[in-house]
Amino acid sequence: MKRVIAISTDQNYLMPVETLIKSIAYNNRNLKIYVINEDISQEWFINLNRRLAPLNITVQDAKLDPAIIQDEKISVDYLSKMAYGRILIPKLIPEDRALYLDADTIVDRNLDDLFNIDMQGYPAGAIPDYFGDFFNSGVMLFDNQQLRETNFVQDLLERGKTATIDNDQTLLNEEFKGNYLVLPGTYNVQVGGDLVTFFDPSDVDRYENELKKSEPYSIIHYTTNDKPWKTTTSLRLRDKWWQYRELDYSEIVNHQPLPNNDIPNKQGVLFTFTNDENIKYLYELAEALPNYEFNIAAYTLMGFKLIRALRYPNVHLYPSITSYNRKRLLAKADGYLDINYGGKNEEVIQKYVDKGIPVLSFDEVATERFKNADNYQTFANDDLSGMVEAIRKLK
Repeated sequence: MKRVIAISTDQNYLMPVETLIKSIAYNNRNLKIYVINEDISQEWFINLNRRLAPLNITVQDAKLDPAIIQDEKISVDYLSKMAYGRILIPKLIPEDRALYLDADTIVDRNLDDLFNIDMQGYPAGAIPDYFGDFFNSGVMLFDNQQLRETNFVQDLLERGKTATIDNDQTLLNEEFKGNYLVLPGTYNVQVGGDLVTFFDPSDVDRYENELKKSEPYSIIHYTTNDKPWKTTTSLRLRDKWWQYRELDYSEIVNHQPLPNNDIPNKQGVLFTFTNDENIKYLYELAEALPNYEFNIAAYTLMGFKLIRALRYPNVHLYPSITSYNRKRLLAKADGYLDINYGGKNEEVIQKYVDKGIPVLSFDEVATERFKNADNYQTFANDDLSGMVEAIRKLK
């Protein structure tokens, strides 16, 4: 069976597409990748093919006439009409079968088993969405040969112009309802669901169960608008996306280990949960302790004073923090810094106090309720050096 992958994108998503292609090439050999597009330059394809030639991977330019999709409807603000490109796969790609991947996916394992899967006579294969009674169209396997014998392409494009359709995923689910092969969950691990559970915590347990059933992860899908390439996000596996993004093509060809994004010679991890962008001495602490990781979390978005702290490579921000990251950061911290102004999240601080993990603060920002705890230590407002030395003794 030929190994064929299709991606549909535009110039705005070139960085994610390049990252996806790097991840494909790192874990697979001997395949064709068709990039459905309107506006990507010839030079981009030439240079990419030159770099991937040692792996026998070719990247084909599958140009799409913009007029074909100009009247299609999109109601999801972070999608473009190029999402309809997957509907045109049987027409644009001269292969019997093609694996479609959204631009916000990465491939983390070899896909030979998926390329060779028995489709059992179904025209398409997909994985159910974690949060609805439908399949997620970000990863689909198309039997092009079978679909070309129908009016699949033209019918769906015509229906996509009507007022009752809001995007191509709806169209595809209507078309293949009850008539698609349910693929193993490992091929569409929908980690973007962290954002859904942030707004509806009742879904957390079910969501975590879906992720567990999908192990080991083969294709990771960053669904929703919370993407790993954004300045800040609380999405899980953000680091995994950046590991592939940072790969050099020579490292891909030689299958070098994925880059380690961690702080060199890390000596400890600190955590702060804040309701306020003002955090006492955050910049100074980050600069004085470059081998310590400072994780700052909030239930809300973050202001510029915190965003500016990202100039320190040892500061990580988690706005709109998810249940998953909240538990993860609690478990990995060597100490809690109770140094934010404004309201405190006493529930979080209580967990550190109960676990006996050191909690450090300054007089003017200390939480009165915990001052008498054995593991709660305060410093004078101007005693930055005292705080620095105390942190160095944590681990």
